[in-house]
Amino acid sequence: MLTLPAGTGTYVLVLRSAGSRVIRIGCLGRLHLHPGYYGYVGSAFGPGGLRARVEHHTHHAVQPRWHIDYLRRHTRLEEVWYCRLRCEHECASALAAQPGVAVAMPGFGSSDCRCRAHLFWFGERPLLPECLRGFRPAVVH
Repeated sequence: MLTLPAGTGTYVLVLRSAGSRVIRIGCLGRLHLHPGYYGYVGSAFGPGGLRARVEHHTHHAVQPRWHIDYLRRHTRLEEVWYCRLRCEHECASALAAQPGVAVAMPGFGSSDCRCRAHLFWFGERPLLPECLRGFRPAVVH
């Protein structure tokens, strides 16, 4: 259960991987999943907004639609950060520039834009970084 507004916006899913394995991400290829944390940047500007989109990500999709649907089968949702702005690409750039953060898989979540990726790996649980001013943590029950 999440406490999120129904309006539109940008979000970051903070996911935890307990182990190492290789997983298939649709036609994008193989992702070498490592223990640690992953941050996925997405946007919700369609029907239902943030609440509906992030609610979709709390479950394992029976028929995966997005890259993140494949990853969610192997990770645990730990936290969600969100804001009510359209800033997906700026957010991805800001996270990529953080010390100790690595692009987890080039092209992940960014097949419709010029960003290198929208998925990042953190060795330790990340705190909401200062570079994401305006983002707030959602309550994950």
